[in-house]
Amino acid sequence: MATLVYERSTDRPAHWRVADGPDSGPGGNGTGRRVVQAWAAPLFGLGGTGLAVWTGYLAMSLPPQSVSPHYNVAWAGFDALLACLVLTTAWLAHRRSSLVASTAAATAALLLADAWFDITTAAPGRPLLAAALLATFIELPAAALALQVHRTASKRRSP
Repeated sequence: MATLVYERSTDRPAHWRVADGPDSGPGGNGTGRRVVQAWAAPLFGLGGTGLAVWTGYLAMSLPPQSVSPHYNVAWAGFDALLACLVLTTAWLAHRRSSLVASTAAATAALLLADAWFDITTAAPGRPLLAAALLATFIELPAAALALQVHRTASKRRSP
């Protein structure tokens, strides 16, 4: 089966190439590089396109306001997940584990989502100001720091 191989080097930009035939080695292609199945790009492309269409439909059809009976559970659960991810990232960074790249990227994504939803769901006035200040001075800088950890750990892992 043909697979896509993501190659990174210092002398040229990162790129994908098609690798055919039986492969061996830790990366599955004999080079130690990570291998992605050929179906991954079209499948995720199709899924992303479908999600974009669905999002457009939702943006036009959903009411601008809604009352949720489990609003507190949703936010507390999200923040608990975020706390677990931040603590896991800290633990993996302390151990200098290569897995920290993945948890740092996930942490950054959740911090960005948290900032977005805090601001867009805040009531006008002081709650909106508080959400904007929290996003500006805590969540967005923390996401940037997590992305820097991801970038540093990813460089260390690459062949």
